[in-house]
Amino acid sequence: AARQAAPDLFAAVGAAAAKELGRAGGPELSQLALAFSAADVQHPSLFSPGFSVRCAWLHAAGELAPDELVALHHWQLWRDEGQRTGLEPRLAALCQEEFAHREAARGDGAHR
Repeated sequence: AARQAAPDLFAAVGAAAAKELGRAGGPELSQLALAFSAADVQHPSLFSPGFSVRCAWLHAAGELAPDELVALHHWQLWRDEGQRTGLEPRLAALCQEEFAHREAARGDGAHR
């Protein structure tokens, strides 16, 4: 059977998270981004321009860990696939670089 997201759950989580966006840290934002993208669930009020601004602010403050950058890269790919606005270009490039660095570190580059 195909996996299906629980739309009511994602709607509730997204609405609650959108209200707390200004206080969310890197772990929360990256986990939300990864969960919503993995489930292929849109939430415009959560993933508004404010999401990208908050991520950029956390990056500028040195508060985004490498794992969080990789999660945001996956989210950005999902956003790009649907031609939706995502991260600011400089932060998107940094996330992609961290992802590529991790892939290269795995070995022979066969995972690229």
